[in-house]
Amino acid sequence: MSLLLCVATVALWIGSYRSVRTAYSLGPEREIWAIRGQIQYFRWYQGWYSGDLQDDWRYLGFGYSRKNFLFVCVPIWFLTFLTILPPARWLWLRRGENRRISEGQCAVCGYDLRATPDRCPECGTILAKGA
Repeated sequence: MSLLLCVATVALWIGSYRSVRTAYSLGPEREIWAIRGQIQYFRWYQGWYSGDLQDDWRYLGFGYSRKNFLFVCVPIWFLTFLTILPPARWLWLRRGENRRISEGQCAVCGYDLRATPDRCPECGTILAKGA
């Protein structure tokens, strides 16, 4: 599931560079845009502007602004990074498990199974006959 989410995020990232801008309306005066590698959220406030309310910052593609509208910007590379972490962790753990099995170790705890090939004396894991 998380790999599918990562692929969808990459597709959104690539699609955000098209000449046609993609906007999604979230109701009156609220929109989300996917544009130039960023997800941008806008919320307009009618008649709410105050001269002293001018928070504004941007860093590494992240952004925030609050003038007569609320603007929040998140780079899609960051979302892609977050969605790639669970599949990468799974692959890393699976790689270690396969390495231990091929070296004659218990897949669960890593105990050397050359003397007891049927059951791990350390954690009690029963091994499959083909292992």
